[in-house]
Amino acid sequence: MNLTFGCVALQKGSDDSFFEELLLANLQDAPYTAHVKITKTERNKESYSDSGKVGYVIFKVHADVVETFRGASYSDIEYSVFLEAPSNGPRVGEEFIVSLYYSEEKDEYYIPDNGYALPVTDRLKNIARSGSR
Repeated sequence: MNLTFGCVALQKGSDDSFFEELLLANLQDAPYTAHVKITKTERNKESYSDSGKVGYVIFKVHADVVETFRGASYSDIEYSVFLEAPSNGPRVGEEFIVSLYYSEEKDEYYIPDNGYALPVTDRLKNIARSGSR
């Protein structure tokens, strides 16, 4: 999932149609999609490779909800994201359009895979607004 945030940083605005297709699919599949602004990240858990090095890091992300496109309306939300190490997680102040799933077993929202945290652009916000109806 490190690629999710890497793609956002490296390709922001460079391939709008790619992000548009992802967003439309996410709106159909994920129960919750919103424009969020990160307020806090916490390193929650690490998984280790066979060599003993940290392979992945799970972060607990706290964010203000700027606009909800699908799902319940919240003023803020907490979710987990699984990123390839090394990673410091999403930075405070960053904004994304996230599509989240909910784990009843863990009682938490989470980003399931790459392509569920997208850059915030006017075009994507408009697609999310129209695609969520």
